[in-house]
Amino acid sequence: FFINYQVNFMYWRYFMWNFVGRQNDIQGHGEIEHGNWITGINFIDKMLVGDQTLLPSELRDNKGRNVFYGLPLLLGLIGLFWQAGRGKRGARQFWVVFMLFFMIAFVTNFAGSMAIIAKSQFEASNAMAQLGTLANFLAYAFMGVPAGIILKRKGYKFTSLAAVVVGIVGVGVQLLSGYVASFEVYVLGAFIAGFSMTMLNIVVNPMLNTLGGGGNKGNQLVQLGGSCSSVGGTLAPILLGYLIGGQVTENTSVSDAAPAMLIAMGIFAV
Repeated sequence: FFINYQVNFMYWRYFMWNFVGRQNDIQGHGEIEHGNWITGINFIDKMLVGDQTLLPSELRDNKGRNVFYGLPLLLGLIGLFWQAGRGKRGARQFWVVFMLFFMIAFVTNFAGSMAIIAKSQFEASNAMAQLGTLANFLAYAFMGVPAGIILKRKGYKFTSLAAVVVGIVGVGVQLLSGYVASFEVYVLGAFIAGFSMTMLNIVVNPMLNTLGGGGNKGNQLVQLGGSCSSVGGTLAPILLGYLIGGQVTENTSVSDAAPAMLIAMGIFAV
């Protein structure tokens, strides 16, 4: 179920819609004529979902049909391999980009996914359960200016390391909330983790522009980072769902997500 539905049908299909092509905007449930990803190249599509020329006109002319012939995906892969293949410096830049953006998106989307578990354990309303996500983003308002001052006075390295330490503390406090059964502690942990995300965002864009040599090359590196951010944001809810057994029940608690939280802390440490 996890591989076939959650990963392939829900996430991979959506990803390919944006970078390869979309068959139509009709909600599909596994049928070959509804809502699949296609390339626009008939012999490839024939192997994936059958001959598209045989579809009735109302499906062929559907307004939600978009074909990119896989070009956005191909260009993105070329960019990844080009960046990673630029010798030691290129490989270092690639991994720095990947880990920083991945970390930011992973932990941010992790907070959103945790709301469902918080609602289950703390018997919170839908609105209350989202307070963790709200606290995570409110931290940007409180920490934006101080983070900029720290960066200016202490530099990239110090600010990055400080953000990592704050992030480990924030996720650790969220983990603790499951054992002490305190919703307030959970929200506090999300707020602290938000401080870390703010500091990393303050650091990452100018640092990547500098690593890329400034100008257009620097901007290309920032765009690559955005792609890595999408990967992290997509993997966070998948991983959390897998580690808690695929679904949230009335007995699911924050402590059940301990393996995922430890992984998040490990990502910070790396």
